[in-house]
Amino acid sequence: MEQKVKYAINLISENGQVVVSSREVAENFGKEHRNVMRDVENIMSQGVLKNEQTPMFFKTEYTHEQNGQTYPMYLMNRDGFTLLAMGFTGKEALEWKLKYIDAFNQMEQKLTSPEPESTEMLLSRALIAANSVIDTERKKVKALEVENAKMKPDSDYAKAMLLSDESLTTTQIAMNYGMSARKLNQILRGLGIQHTVNKQWIPYQKYLGNGYVVGHPIELPNGKTKEVTRWTRAGQKFIYSKLKEAGYLPVGEQIRMETC
Repeated sequence: MEQKVKYAINLISENGQVVVSSREVAENFGKEHRNVMRDVENIMSQGVLKNEQTPMFFKTEYTHEQNGQTYPMYLMNRDGFTLLAMGFTGKEALEWKLKYIDAFNQMEQKLTSPEPESTEMLLSRALIAANSVIDTERKKVKALEVENAKMKPDSDYAKAMLLSDESLTTTQIAMNYGMSARKLNQILRGLGIQHTVNKQWIPYQKYLGNGYVVGHPIELPNGKTKEVTRWTRAGQKFIYSKLKEAGYLPVGEQIRMETC
């Protein structure tokens, strides 16, 4: 009665190579293990492997399942198996050779081709990347908030000036700083911005061509008219920047600075 061939091929990875043990070869090809060991050693003794950079056979040990003692065996890669199996003949041996060749091909393909990442791993990678982006954006937003907090007083006052189409008198500007027009005029003179000409405060010559001021006539109680200086939007912004450099801020900004 013809014995059916068992298809139980166990290949392992050793030192980056796909290998099979001499024990398994002996079992699957119906040979004594000591004879397979002898054949391997005969191949090695012939010196055909001396020039091989990658060893085809590795001598190692195994522990017997029944008596617990250790015995020698060989591990062989595809080339070593091919050399060894050349001497195995018969239909059954041919079937095993084909099975081993197919098994080697599949195992080597798995080792050289990275396995596709699982859905969980892909989701984990995506989550890590998303968290990194979110963290970076949060830091950017926080930095902008801090910067905006520092700039808010400037932007608020500048916005108010830009929205205003009216020119303002020194008295009106002084009220924003919680001081009198007299004091503001003195400060502006001390900063080298204006002086008096015929009892009227006007900017020094170097500022006259910048559109900072306009002359505005007013009627006095005695029926006469007097021209007063009014600061345009450009002039108000100019005064604001100069006063800020000198340490003067509008009342609204002073309050915000104290509460921050």
